[in-house]
Amino acid sequence: MKSIQEFEKIAVKFSSVKFLTIYVREAHPTDGWAINNSYNLPQATSNSERVKSAQILKAQASNIGTILADPIGDEIEQFFSALPERLAIIKNGKVEYVGGPGPFGYDLDEMVEKLEAILKEN
Repeated sequence: MKSIQEFEKIAVKFSSVKFLTIYVREAHPTDGWAINNSYNLPQATSNSERVKSAQILKAQASNIGTILADPIGDEIEQFFSALPERLAIIKNGKVEYVGGPGPFGYDLDEMVEKLEAILKEN
């Protein structure tokens, strides 16, 4: 949850940037490798269940920008190797930055540095 709160602060700071969060497969589902966290969600087994999980995240973290749900086939998660989380910057359809896989490679400071550099280019 701490990283979501930090991400929200970044989204507010860079209000001119369009932030997009894509909810992928639950890393710690209640019906799997569960940990006590603020969401406590089961693993989605359909697109509609995954959308509901994304809506719960959005309700609890409203400043993370637009939130979408990865289809149940996990195409986006697999493309970015995004489980449990990963940061990316896409500008004009081109991937400009992909951070390391979370949780250990999830580095908000590194992403902010790259975002600031990209914004200075304009």
